[in-house]
Amino acid sequence: MNGAHSLVRTLVAGGVDTCFMNPGTSEMHFVAALDGVPDMRGVLALFEGVATGAADGTNFIDPLTAIAVSPHAGNTRYAVATPAGANDPSTRFYRRPAAGPWTQTVTALPNGQYFYGSCVLPDPATPGRVYLAGSGYGNGNGNSVYVSNDDGVSFQPMATGLPSTLVTSLAISADGQHLFAAAETGAYYYDRATSTWVDLVALGAPNQRYWDVDYVD
Repeated sequence: MNGAHSLVRTLVAGGVDTCFMNPGTSEMHFVAALDGVPDMRGVLALFEGVATGAADGTNFIDPLTAIAVSPHAGNTRYAVATPAGANDPSTRFYRRPAAGPWTQTVTALPNGQYFYGSCVLPDPATPGRVYLAGSGYGNGNGNSVYVSNDDGVSFQPMATGLPSTLVTSLAISADGQHLFAAAETGAYYYDRATSTWVDLVALGAPNQRYWDVDYVD
C-alpha cells in the first residue's frame, strides 16, 4: 500500500464514497488508487467547475428535484430536495451563497404538505425573489407555484386561476414582469395586475400537455 491507497482508504473510513475530479499529472497516483478501492467511486469531469457543481448536487441526504443559480451578484444557488421515504413527504428548500455552505431555509413545502418541486426560477430583475413550481395534486391545497421575496426563507402560494396540476417549467422576461408556466393541463400567463393565472389554451394555444415554456422578447 502506498500513500495514495492510504489516503483513499482514510477517506472511505471517514464516510466518503464518491470523488468528483478533474485530475492532472500530479493526481495520477490517486486516480490509480481508486481502482483498487471498490468502496470509493471516481467521477471524472471535464474541468474543475463541473466537478464542484456535480459534488454540490450530491451534498444532500434527500434526492434533488430542481436546482438553479441566481443571475445577481453572489451567484447564489438554490435547490429543492424531496425525501424518498413515504414517512417524510415534506419538501426542503436549500440556499447556498457563492462563498458559503448549503443551508436549509425551509423545512417543509408547503406548510408540511407533500409538494414535489420541479422548477426553481430566480427573478432576473428583483434580487431575493425566487419562484418555485411543481406538483399541486397532493399537497392538500392544489398550489403548484410559490414565490419567495426573502431569498427562499419563506414562500407564498400563487394559486389563483391555476388548477391542481403539475407545473413542469417556468419562464420569465428579463424585466421580471412576464411570468409563464408550462403544465400538464396547459400553458399559463401570470397577470400581475389581478394576481391571477390566465389560461393560454382558452385564448387559442394548443390544447395539450406542456413540458417547457420560454419567453421570446
